[in-house]
Amino acid sequence: MDKSMYSLILLDEVVQKVDQAAYRQGMSRSAMVNQILADYVSYMTPQRRIESIFQQLSETVEGGGLLQVQQTSGSMLMLRSALNYRYNPTIRYSVEFGTEAGGYFCRFKAVTRTQSDVLLQHLTLFYQLWCRIEGQMLQGRANADLSCQINGGSFSRRLMVEQEEGLPDSHQLGRAIGRYIRLFDKALKLSFATEGDQKSIYEKITNLYKHYMKACEMII
Repeated sequence: MDKSMYSLILLDEVVQKVDQAAYRQGMSRSAMVNQILADYVSYMTPQRRIESIFQQLSETVEGGGLLQVQQTSGSMLMLRSALNYRYNPTIRYSVEFGTEAGGYFCRFKAVTRTQSDVLLQHLTLFYQLWCRIEGQMLQGRANADLSCQINGGSFSRRLMVEQEEGLPDSHQLGRAIGRYIRLFDKALKLSFATEGDQKSIYEKITNLYKHYMKACEMII
């Protein structure tokens, strides 16, 4: 996925049409030319692969009926979900894709904008519990990255999307990310709906995670 500079001699009219197409797609001229040439020679560029992953991710998430796709850009997909809490605050999820060192990275993030100390405390307790459960469920997996970041009302974790043989099929990966987000959202809402102490919430979310691991074709 290295890039180099090339010199091309093109008709001004062609460049004008390319610029118009690039503007509509929110791309630069170079990116547009690169994509046109890639499509012509049937080469799957990293950007096209990310778009394909996001498409499958959106279908998987919306099929669950819990989340709504809010916005998609070239490298990031945004979702939102309402919490069953006073004033129905919105929790926003994002999935950011990119390339690095010849491979891909993917970061999942959950954030909500609130001034409620009670809500922030509940979210922080859930995020800490989630990290603990994931650490136990994924312990020993070669492709697991268990490092997560908690900051106030936000949580983020790097998803391990690449396997030893490289990036999996786009449809498989999109489904895997979508199912992970559905699991996270369901667990978060369960923590608000469950009455009792942290032990009870821990046991219910742990059971959810175990079922997820048995049912999913790819754990990230």
